[in-house]
Amino acid sequence: MAGMNIGAHLHLLDRLDSDLAQQEASIREARRRQVQNPELDAAERGAAARRDQLAQAMAEQRSLEAELADLETRISRDHTRLYSGVIVDPRELASLERELAHYRETAGQVEERCLEAMERVESLGVESADAARRANELRARWDADREALTREIESMVDALAGMREEREKLAAAFDPRTLERYQRLRSSLGHAVSAVDGGVCSSCHVTIPPKDVQHARESLVPCPNCGRFLSVP
Repeated sequence: MAGMNIGAHLHLLDRLDSDLAQQEASIREARRRQVQNPELDAAERGAAARRDQLAQAMAEQRSLEAELADLETRISRDHTRLYSGVIVDPRELASLERELAHYRETAGQVEERCLEAMERVESLGVESADAARRANELRARWDADREALTREIESMVDALAGMREEREKLAAAFDPRTLERYQRLRSSLGHAVSAVDGGVCSSCHVTIPPKDVQHARESLVPCPNCGRFLSVP
């Protein structure tokens, strides 16, 4: 601690502890990004939903096509019977004509629905392909990013180790009681040390009495307002 007052030395420790906390938070966030990608998850859910919609639309189209084919078979059968000359009873012929007309009307409606289903399948096919392509692009990008992220995390972990080693050296200059008071202040206030700038505490902006400023150059003096230790350059 030679050449440096105790408050300024503790201020260095305070700033280093803040840098350590920030570095640890950055590493946690980077590791979270290694295993979680909300954008990709949302894209893959969207692609799966589009596939499900497409499958349902295709099933509906097949059902309508089968219904239309059945109606066309009935129409062909009744048309043949109507004009075959086999049926001569007027009432039976009239009934068959009504049945044929009903089948034709129904077939027209089903055919219209079938065309709508085909259009929907085509539209959903495009949407599904686009959604799958988007998800695949995000997946490929994430895989590439994770490789870079792994290297970044390794670098941050190495830097963190160096910071912790430096922290141990700084903390070794203080007695256990001082470190305990320091930790309590950091836990309750976020920072344990406040620089004095122009005779004012930089944390709470209260003017510090000149005698306290002078004492803070030689020993640990708390701010009379916020309680943080004062560091006088």
